[in-house]
Amino acid sequence: MTTIAELEAQIVAMKAVSDRNFLLRSAFTVLTMQGGFAALEAGCVRKRNSANIMAKNLTDIGVGAISYWALGYGLSYGIHDGWSNGFAGTADFFISSESEHLAAWVFQFSFAATASTIVSGAWAERTKFSFYVFFSFLLNLFVYPIAAHWIWASDGFFAKDSPNNPFPEGTADFAGGTVVHLLGGTAGLVGTIILKPRHQRFTSDDWDVVDPFQMILGLFVLFWGWYGFNSGSTQGLSGNRDYVAATVCLNTTISAGGALLVSIMFCLIKSRGKVVDIATMVNATLAGLVGITPACAFVSAPASIGIGVITCCTVLTADFLLPKLRIDDPVSAFPVHGVGGITGMLLTGIFAQPDAHNVYNYKGLIHGGGFWLLFMQLTSCLCVIAWTAVCTVLIVLPARLLGMVRVSIADEVRGLDYSEHRVGQSDMEKSVMQRITKYIETITNDKKTMLNPSASGGGLDQMSDFGDNGFTSHFSGSGRPEHVSDAEIARIVQMTHPLHTESIRTFDTIDELELLPGQSEHPSGSSIANGIEFTAASSVLDADESA
Repeated sequence: MTTIAELEAQIVAMKAVSDRNFLLRSAFTVLTMQGGFAALEAGCVRKRNSANIMAKNLTDIGVGAISYWALGYGLSYGIHDGWSNGFAGTADFFISSESEHLAAWVFQFSFAATASTIVSGAWAERTKFSFYVFFSFLLNLFVYPIAAHWIWASDGFFAKDSPNNPFPEGTADFAGGTVVHLLGGTAGLVGTIILKPRHQRFTSDDWDVVDPFQMILGLFVLFWGWYGFNSGSTQGLSGNRDYVAATVCLNTTISAGGALLVSIMFCLIKSRGKVVDIATMVNATLAGLVGITPACAFVSAPASIGIGVITCCTVLTADFLLPKLRIDDPVSAFPVHGVGGITGMLLTGIFAQPDAHNVYNYKGLIHGGGFWLLFMQLTSCLCVIAWTAVCTVLIVLPARLLGMVRVSIADEVRGLDYSEHRVGQSDMEKSVMQRITKYIETITNDKKTMLNPSASGGGLDQMSDFGDNGFTSHFSGSGRPEHVSDAEIARIVQMTHPLHTESIRTFDTIDELELLPGQSEHPSGSSIANGIEFTAASSVLDADESA
């Protein structure tokens, strides 16, 4: 006959199974966000870099999993023989298949991978793939895990009721406003400042959103993943946590909705009722999702809408100011995740209140909690910013000085899809791009020869592949590819004309070749315009018309 104690033990075991099942399913949902980030970021970069940015997202899962398995999870949550350490975990390294924390490992890894994916977008179109692999490995190895330990581990410096927390209150970050979003956004910002802007980023107007369809598709996938991201942070469904998970989903949805509505109103007012910008809508929706992330289990529904609206305003303001400061963030990673994360954290310190099911008990400023929670929110944000910034500088800056981080201008103009993965171009396009690349490399690496043609008997006007006729010889006579019509050549030449224009600008910005105001000639005396004249387009188009 089954005793009451045995029945109670069976109930506890069933609850544990249910909680693990929920945690695993939430982790799987969060991991689908990688696909959303990939599509969103591919929609924000130029077509010739879309495969590269997606490959970097794939790296976050593969390489990040190894480093998080080896040390990351242990540094986040490991406690060795009861020894409490507020800075970092001390156990569960190289976690084994017999560990009781396997479900937690999968869920927490999905968060770590999300943090590193945020960085890939901020560094898009100019970062070497090999270096990004290295940085992603280190971010998941110790940068993210130590910050996670401070805030989420039971013995972390900022955790509520932690023996290592000297303050009367703990940080309230339910699903990663600091640990994931602020950390990823900060690493992205610091790295992009060190990397410097993409070639001609702030001297050309041709930088519109490339593929709004992919941006919106990516947003839908991210929205879906966010439900697992936020509700999964209950870590299970037992003990009234199922009600909290439902509340989290409600708050997440209406916060994003409030932010989206504000962005639409803003666009209509700005354009006098004519235009609603898709990039603004997407970033505003993401702002609402990021802003509610730390607060989603601690605030009421009206407060959630307020958080979404306020975060939308701060994010769009930051997104407007960043280009003014000549900071090149292709996907607005820092405004959305960095500014959105810290805004959500501070608003949590204001609006937090005990939940109706007595699972969590945080009181913000307007609910009688005083300034302690707001103080903890600000303090933890500043500490995570400082930690992430220092780590990023120590990793990226030395590598940048050694030439290990940024691709060459030639590869950047050619596109990282082809230069780093050899995909994305037809044979004809490859031929054109290779010649443009050779041209840029020549004028970049052989400056002295161009400045002193007599030293080598040549110069710009005598370069073997780019003489007085520019590209013409490669598209006419013996240089014409077989079975290619005049119209096809004209199409490809027109397509590559902007790239050639970029190569001319590259030439003009080389320090040793800078012209004085009003000067129109190369220091050697030859005309720059004659030396790099692009005549293929006109000659081929003329031939096509005469035919």
